[in-house]
Amino acid sequence: MKVYDISQELFSAKIYPGDPLPEKKLIKSMAKGDDCQLSEVRCCCHTGTHIDAPCHFFPDGKDTESMCLNKCVGPCKVITATGCLTAEQITGNKAERLLVRGDICVTVEAAREIVKSGIVLFGTEVYTVGSPEESETVHTILLENEVAIVEGLCLDSVKDGQYFLSALPIKMKGVDGSPVRAVLLDF
Repeated sequence: MKVYDISQELFSAKIYPGDPLPEKKLIKSMAKGDDCQLSEVRCCCHTGTHIDAPCHFFPDGKDTESMCLNKCVGPCKVITATGCLTAEQITGNKAERLLVRGDICVTVEAAREIVKSGIVLFGTEVYTVGSPEESETVHTILLENEVAIVEGLCLDSVKDGQYFLSALPIKMKGVDGSPVRAVLLDF
């Protein structure tokens, strides 16, 4: 079995415009005579490789604590695409979990096809699904149907094909997204 880490390193990750930079602070240091190392981390929940919870766009939607974890773990397919993802590219790639390598945006039509096709998790290397004009609509279509959205993946080390995915959110009550350590397993 081969394990592929498809996550960004948190502190060097590209930041969505307007989001705060991640910070780390050493609270205890053995070099300073403390009995252990102890760090504090501050970041936006949508920094680096992360998952969007339904409450990201729906105030009464599920938070990361309540998300269905079965959607975040299981067989998946990796494909390569560029430009606006079309409904035909979705229907032509049967998978419950679909990860897309490339600089893409999801059209409203493609978002509806993701839902119609029964995809439970959609992942992308870009930092937000949808074009700037359609991002909110694309998010709402996917999240109101509880399709898990994973953004900011690093798929350059894997080939297109079938894998087993684990991309679990941190269990946090009332939070709209979470960094994930996404991995693909190739059996």
